[in-house]
Formats: sequence, C-alpha cells, structure tokens
Amino acid sequence: MGSSDEYADLFMSLIADWRDKWQKPQMPFYFVQLSNHGKKEEIQDDSDWAAIREAQAQALHLNHTGMVVTTDIGKGKSNTFQSTLETGLRLSQLALKQTYGKRKMPQYPVYKSYSIEGNTLRIHFENLGKGFLHPDPVRGFIIAGTDRIFYPATVTVKKKEIIVQSPDVPHPVAVRYNWANHTDGALFGASGLPVAPFRTDNW
Repeated sequence: MGSSDEYADLFMSLIADWRDKWQKPQMPFYFVQLSNHGKKEEIQDDSDWAAIREAQAQALHLNHTGMVVTTDIGKGKSNTFQSTLETGLRLSQLALKQTYGKRKMPQYPVYKSYSIEGNTLRIHFENLGKGFLHPDPVRGFIIAGTDRIFYPATVTVKKKEIIVQSPDVPHPVAVRYNWANHTDGALFGASGLPVAPFRTDNW
C-alpha cells in the first residue's frame, strides 16, 4: 500500500503546483479515475489498481476538484476506454455543474456510511436521486469479519440502501465494492452514473 499512499501525496502536490504555477489557487481540476485492467476476479482484496483508485479519490478533499468514474466503460485487457465519448461527456457534465453552476447536471452516487446489524451490513449513500439502477443479482460486493478474509456478498437493494451478507461471514465488520483491477459490479444511481469503488476498512 506504500505506492498508493505515495501516489495520493504526489497527485495532490501536482494539483497544488499547477495552481501555483498558473497563479490560480482556485483553478478547477477534474480527472478520470482508473478504468478496468486485466481479467475479472470475484475476490481480489489485494488489488493495487483499486488502491490507486482510492488514492486518486483522496484528491477530492481539495477544493474545486472533481472525479469521473469509468469502471463501467473501461476495456479491461487493453486498459483503454471503451467509450472516449462517454468519458468526455461525464467530464463536461462535471465542469458544467461545478464550474458553471448548472445544477441539473447528474451527480455521482457516493458511499456515505455503514452500520452493522447482526449478520448483515447496511450501507448508506448520498446523491442517489430516486434510488439505484442495478442488475439482478447485484455483484461486486465482498465482506469480511475480524479474520480479514473476504467472501462474495449476497446483496439486497432497499430504496437508497444496500444490505450485504454472506453465510461465510456470520459477524461482518467490513465491506468493499468493486475492489479489483477489473470490476464486476454494475451499480448506478438514478442519474445513470456509477457508484465509485469504495471500502470501509483500511487493512
């Protein structure tokens, strides 16, 4: 995880340096999160690619930044975008909303918090609109107990919440979504934009 920690620091330093060089401390900075890479794997809790995605997202703590999620449109094997047009469209929507004040632009659904309820984890989100758009069954969620061993989770969608559980994890303490080089989940908000990969642990 050292490389991802270094990436986060360097990325934020890059943004600060560019703003300093341009003498525009409030200059907007929008970027694209890593797309899919390699082959799909159901469990890949040691994914360095996912850790870099998380490191990229840390830049959102800086003012006037924005991130486009592309885990739903990337070509895994070639590590390129399946739809450059779609990526550009999402960047333009981000700029229109955050820089030009167009409030009706779609927003990305964002992980907010979770709670433990017996043998399940209940996950809460923001910016969902009227709820989720999703396939059945929902894939991409893995959970673990205190042993830190992850298993695929069964997912129940309830309006603006996700409930996950697994018979292999009677006492879950952590959940991850799309934590892999090549993600398998296809969970979207009502806006049609995908939920970004996330984890609740720091293992």
